Amino acid sequence: MLYPQERKMDSKKCYVLFCDKKYFYLMRNALTLLEKFSNHKVLAYTVNFLPTEPFKNVVWKRVDDQNLLEYESTGKNHLIKNEWGKTMYSCFLKASAVCESLDTDFDEFVYLDVDTFPLKNVDDIFILGESKNHTCPILPRYNWEYMMYGGKGSPFTDGGYDESQTLEWWLLNELGLTDGGHERHWYRSSCFFYYNKKSKPFWEEASSISSDENIIKNQDKFFTDESIINVLLWKYRCADFFENNSVIHISNGDQLDSTSKIDQFFDDLKSSKSGPPLVTNWNGSSQCQEAWMFHGKISKFFWKENILSGDRVYSESLARTLNDYFVYKSVSIQ
Repeated sequence: MLYPQERKMDSKKCYVLFCDKKYFYLMRNALTLLEKFSNHKVLAYTVNFLPTEPFKNVVWKRVDDQNLLEYESTGKNHLIKNEWGKTMYSCFLKASAVCESLDTDFDEFVYLDVDTFPLKNVDDIFILGESKNHTCPILPRYNWEYMMYGGKGSPFTDGGYDESQTLEWWLLNELGLTDGGHERHWYRSSCFFYYNKKSKPFWEEASSISSDENIIKNQDKFFTDESIINVLLWKYRCADFFENNSVIHISNGDQLDSTSKIDQFFDDLKSSKSGPPLVTNWNGSSQCQEAWMFHGKISKFFWKENILSGDRVYSESLARTLNDYFVYKSVSIQ
């Protein structure tokens, strides 16, 4: 495997990242590791702010959105009800950023969620992506066949299989795809994906759906922008995917709330037969040498004063310290 100093930059390939200011502490992780493991350019889209931190090969792209600015200044907006709605609204802007990337001089792209930690093999996504269907993005297969969220999503009922119970059904119905208009394949995660110029019609449609006010106002009926992407993949019968062991998924990363716990996590990666307890798709100790990235948020959370509300907040300074340490450990295992 070639390291960045041995690689030649391909001017036609780039990475794409996207976040608002709240999650910039996570984007720093991905940018730091891409600087270590890749020479490809990065298009970094940031909503309503423009970072000043210097990163090699990063092109900053500011996205201005008036609805978010209004909500942040007044606490009110006709499309954003609360903080969770704000997060979901920001996610819906992602498809338009992906569309914009297709108008640049690059030909091939890998989108990375900001809660990913790229590893030394990350550039291999381009190699495998080139061999697959180019008219739709290529995403990794999810750990399970169905997305379950908020106690909803299982199609298995006392009466048998009922697809109308899945999280995507409302969206499928809204788009007129329930009567033979789609072919459901294995659910795919949008934590990263490969795409190129040929997929522009797909992303134009995704952007149109994501910006529809009725879709935004009913975001509790499905699972974020990931549902939109999956529904379109099923609409166009796109069956290609990356295997799910290409990512090491970390569940409940807020439990890694000290450097000693992070040390133990990486020790388990190397030596534990069962793998670290927080990894949801363990495929043996060789996985950390073969995977393209970690996926999961590392944060230090605190309960608010009214713990009955169930609300949690995080310390940005402590979260940044923990994330910096996780990045350091990610480099050390390579």
